[in-house]
Amino acid sequence: MKKLFFLLAIAAGFVACDKDEPKIEREMIVGEWRMTNAYGWEIEEGERWEYDLTTPIEGEDMYVAFESDGTALIVWWYTDESEPWDSEELTWTLSGNTLRLTDDYGDSISYKVERLNQTTLVYSEHYKEPGWEYYDRYTFERINGWLAR
Repeated sequence: MKKLFFLLAIAAGFVACDKDEPKIEREMIVGEWRMTNAYGWEIEEGERWEYDLTTPIEGEDMYVAFESDGTALIVWWYTDESEPWDSEELTWTLSGNTLRLTDDYGDSISYKVERLNQTTLVYSEHYKEPGWEYYDRYTFERINGWLAR
């Protein structure tokens, strides 16, 4: 009986151990990124609306630079223009797989980092309340020198 219990305990340990997610290091996000895809959906009053957009979206690109000092710059750029049409300075923190962006007014939003490696950053947000739910996922590619366009 003890042998059976021991074997069941070992089997349960193997089943319970999922493949470890790669550890996300803060330094991995530092750099310049260009959004390549925006995907999401919204459900309101039982009706679902979905989008899956590859950039540039309607002639517009979005870039973000995460600096090692915890600041970030998001820039929106029309593809046929030489200057950005808008930008926003933020601060950022990364704890585990939670990326938190905060604006100058102190408003912040938290995203789940789904993937982060040398070439790709994917983060998402999911929110649910009675009668309404949404999910947004943004995919970025690492680039160099976007300010020098």
